[in-house]
Amino acid sequence: MKNLFIITFLLSSLFSFGQTRTLSSDAEISILTCSPGPELHEIFGHSAIRVHDDKNHIDWVFNYGIFDFNTPNFYVKFVRGNLDYMLGATNYKSFVSAYRYYERSVYEQTLNLDSISKQKIFSALIVNYKPENKYYRYEFQLDNCATRIRDLVDNNVSSAITYGFPDQNKTFRDILKEYLVPIRWTDWGINTLLGRRLDHMASTKDYMYIPDYVMHLFDSASINNEPLVKSKKTVYQAPQTIFPTPWYFGPEIAFCLLFVLILAYSVRCIRRKRISRWIDYILFSVVGLVGIVLFFMCFFSDYNSTSWNYNLLFFTPTHLIALFFLHKRESVWLKRYFWLCLIACFHAIGLFYILPIGGQAFPWASLPLILIISLRSYMIAKNK
Repeated sequence: MKNLFIITFLLSSLFSFGQTRTLSSDAEISILTCSPGPELHEIFGHSAIRVHDDKNHIDWVFNYGIFDFNTPNFYVKFVRGNLDYMLGATNYKSFVSAYRYYERSVYEQTLNLDSISKQKIFSALIVNYKPENKYYRYEFQLDNCATRIRDLVDNNVSSAITYGFPDQNKTFRDILKEYLVPIRWTDWGINTLLGRRLDHMASTKDYMYIPDYVMHLFDSASINNEPLVKSKKTVYQAPQTIFPTPWYFGPEIAFCLLFVLILAYSVRCIRRKRISRWIDYILFSVVGLVGIVLFFMCFFSDYNSTSWNYNLLFFTPTHLIALFFLHKRESVWLKRYFWLCLIACFHAIGLFYILPIGGQAFPWASLPLILIISLRSYMIAKNK
């Protein structure tokens, strides 16, 4: 049953539209905003657009968030960032029923538009729904289910929309973190994976890459000196479904405890004048594997948001190569390599935590990890 929601949309997106119908004077265009869900692809919510015209027996919801699991090489394309999303359509009752089933709230904003604007939006949706137009290359930060609706409305209204939303001086990452703070491990993982481009300051319209901000900015907007939103209602109010991770189970505490344990063990080894490398084999294997993922997403993925990731300063794929030389106590190459690792870690701490002027916000939970890598790099370089 977990795939019911996706299957419903895939089946319902088989609607066949002929020529664009002319909407009646009573037709309405509204924005549907859906609350976040528990799954990773649901945690930022969802946006859709409804066209409602009783006289023409139209009550359709257009949704730019559809992807097909049957796409050849689906997971490879998803990871590489070249998976095509598509525009789907379903009837309004089916849309709401699916969100009720998964207990996700649905809010509706009816837009204050003239008949010409409504018709242009509807016509644009029909054109976008054609087989040759319905697919688009998803980009988390720039082109998604929310930005598509923002641009659709912006480009097809008769007069310019003025947004009254105050500039909050937030970066793309700041906006993202509003949804990630309660789920601490996911917060750390996503913020480690995403690069410095997420730290650019967001313009007013940039906020609308998140569905909730489409709703908030439309609430603040005006057109022809009148509110853009004519009316707003809660279609379905879901119970609380996302429970925050307690602070004591978060990565900050876990990595701090790990640092204390490794520090104590390292001091013990120094006092006993004993070299033990089992921690290093485990540590640098894990760090190197994470580095491979970051390196791939940075240089071989089409995602704009994962490029230029300075976490590679300490999550370095070359650690896996260095492990093959770890048993050689007098390896000059190995010592130089880990001195460089130590310098890179100190630069990361200075540029991204102490000053910070590095241009990318690092998760605070990563600081104990950087200290662990620094400590063990020093131990290897000094042969202790």
